[in-house]
Amino acid sequence: MRTKQKTAIILSLTLTLFLLVCACCKKLFPPDQLCLPKNEYTGTNLRIDGYYYFQYTAAGGDEYMTTLFFYKNGVMHYGGAFPKIELSQQEEEWTSNNWNQWTRNNRTWWGVFVVDDSVIKFARWYPSEPPVRASVREGVILNDTTFRITQVYRCDGSNLRSEDRLYHFKAFSPKPDSTNNFVK
Repeated sequence: MRTKQKTAIILSLTLTLFLLVCACCKKLFPPDQLCLPKNEYTGTNLRIDGYYYFQYTAAGGDEYMTTLFFYKNGVMHYGGAFPKIELSQQEEEWTSNNWNQWTRNNRTWWGVFVVDDSVIKFARWYPSEPPVRASVREGVILNDTTFRITQVYRCDGSNLRSEDRLYHFKAFSPKPDSTNNFVK
């Protein structure tokens, strides 16, 4: 057999093996489980008829926003992080079917939240190498439109660290659908 043929066969076998390993990664490295219960939110401590945003300045000086939606069914939906100047574009995108379809099938956009008196906790999956890791952010509710996240930790209690993120509410309708393939 010629060298080019041998090389082509070896490359084909290597690619096939690589694809098989990738297909098995989900079974070999399952994602973390969320450690908070999914319960219906019946409280009045936080408004849920819109979204919450945390505004920050990136290294280059640009203003960015991280956004979260909370739903009556206990689901939390990550709305993304984007430049503040693109807020109106993002709000338009949230109402599109394409965005809803794409996020519905992406685990890292979903989680659950719990409100207990003046304490808020939300757990969600964050992008990582397999397995996908779940973390909890916890903080205090200041009023029905503002909360401060003060700590972050993994669901197993490890990697505890302080954080200071002040989230503000913005009324928004219609919110994206809370239907997803991960939080039932």
